[in-house]
Amino acid sequence: MGIHYNDTGVVELYRCFHADDSLELGDEGTVLAGTILARKANGKLAVFAPAADDGTEVPVAVLPYEVEFDAAGEKYVRPIVGGTVRAERLVIHADGDGSNVTPAVLDKLRATSIVPVSVAELAKYDTPDSV
Repeated sequence: MGIHYNDTGVVELYRCFHADDSLELGDEGTVLAGTILARKANGKLAVFAPAADDGTEVPVAVLPYEVEFDAAGEKYVRPIVGGTVRAERLVIHADGDGSNVTPAVLDKLRATSIVPVSVAELAKYDTPDSV
């Protein structure tokens, strides 16, 4: 008998607001659900880059679903622009995960009406490893 944990969590939590927009990516790849987005000088959304100085260091939205790019270009998306999101689901695209989502990044999101909160996953049974 094995124990299998199902991860059923999503990025959105409560009263999330969305807006139609255009996401631009400079190469092919996958932009993961929970990716923090910023706005470039040309008005298009781009992946958040905390160390940049071209506007992409200021978060403005969170992508609630995965988007695939076959090549550089843009795709129309409907990101979260306000509401409550799961802090554990936030992603910095360059890292591919949330390991560098710092309290300062969370504060920047709060300034845009996106409120990240920590949530304990309750879908997991509390069982000993020996079962």
